[in-house]
Amino acid sequence: MKSIVKYFRKRALMQFVEKRKSCIIPDINTYPTIAVLIDLDQLDQINLVKSKLSERFIIKEIRFFAIADTLPEKPGPDAPVCLLSKQDFHFWGIMKEERKKEISLLFYDIFLDLSNNVDELLAHDYFITVIKSSMRVNFGGSFNSLYDIVIDSKKNENMLYKIDVLNKYLNMLGGKNNEK
Repeated sequence: MKSIVKYFRKRALMQFVEKRKSCIIPDINTYPTIAVLIDLDQLDQINLVKSKLSERFIIKEIRFFAIADTLPEKPGPDAPVCLLSKQDFHFWGIMKEERKKEISLLFYDIFLDLSNNVDELLAHDYFITVIKSSMRVNFGGSFNSLYDIVIDSKKNENMLYKIDVLNKYLNMLGGKNNEK
């Protein structure tokens, strides 16, 4: 059964890869909107991540997404978090149409996948195809062809360090070579 689910998810992911446009490097000085995918166990670090992103980028909006088996009773910090559960996905691992429309209404300049991608049946990879973003960034993990930039990092590496590394690379890609 698991292989059938993987087949349908992989088919949907490959359709996304075929349709995807080229990456647009956003100018981080023009108030980017940022979406961040995190794991449920990282909810307590949202305020730290938000303050670090605000320190590194001039942000217009930031929104956090988390995918879990079941939704917690207490959503966590006051930062806006969109929690997704297995009930938001069909049996085949594809997101339900009403939830897909709700998420795809918003457009983000940068999408950061800070999750550890520990459970592939939670459809982290499929979620990336649904969200609209100019640039998708991953810090290691699976199915790297969905991302525009993949920065090699350890799974449990500090999220704040990952943001510093991202800032460095975006400055370099944007023509600011004086970054160390």
